[in-house]
Amino acid sequence: MIFVIHETWRVLSNMRGKLLLTILLLTASGILTGLLYTLYYNTSVIHHSFQRQLRGEIFLQDDCSEEQRTRLEAQLERDTLVQIDHFRSREEARALFAAEFGEEIFEVLEENPLPASFLVHFRHSVTEGNRLQTFESTYDALPGVLSVRVPSRMLQLLHERVTFLLQSATVLLAVLLTGTVLLVIYSTRQAVSHYWPEIDTMLLMGAGPGKIRLPFLTGSLFYSLLAGGIGHLLLLLAVSLIRGLGYHVTTGGAIWLELALLLGAGFGGTLLALNAGLRHGKR
Repeated sequence: MIFVIHETWRVLSNMRGKLLLTILLLTASGILTGLLYTLYYNTSVIHHSFQRQLRGEIFLQDDCSEEQRTRLEAQLERDTLVQIDHFRSREEARALFAAEFGEEIFEVLEENPLPASFLVHFRHSVTEGNRLQTFESTYDALPGVLSVRVPSRMLQLLHERVTFLLQSATVLLAVLLTGTVLLVIYSTRQAVSHYWPEIDTMLLMGAGPGKIRLPFLTGSLFYSLLAGGIGHLLLLLAVSLIRGLGYHVTTGGAIWLELALLLGAGFGGTLLALNAGLRHGKR
């Protein structure tokens, strides 16, 4: 055990400044991996939170009877696509309008032109197919309904931007992991070149391939786990900040994906470098 610790320390020392850069890149990869996993895992929660802020509104005619309003409310409550946020009476709409533009505006308008309305938000994604168009045409044809307003353009833009951001972050993660693996391979091969006299001695003394590779692999395991731990702590901090904004997201099994990718980059890159470096050294 003491031999492994001593030799592992020597291997890491031979990596010099590249060790810190490797840890930083692995940590960044771990954070990005965890964030992407968290976003994909909580896509419906995040999308739903955004959709709640983009409410639709169903305006009622001035002569809409109480019976028609009750029927419309009952249909909205049965509709699985939407949920009623609030019923806004004409008086309430007038008060909100006056609070924003001043009571004097009604001296110009002479009467309250604002209709009563139901404010709703969408429970599910409405960007697929023609769900928005169907919703508008269905409720627009109901007795007592003046018009239906839904933020169709904003909902479509929201869907497109979220998709673009997720795809861009995935490409960035792939590039970052590729660069990290290449750095691990380069720095490990450089360490092997500094370490070759000791390796030559170990080979002459009959040491097997496993014993020669062990300090390098132990070192890669050490800095991969270190980067994974730091990255996951930073991910938990980021998730707590997101929750503070009102988005109730969970990390799920992000830590296992982070460890799998970071160990694959660190351990796998080291193993590839050792196989190539030791073959080169023997020649």
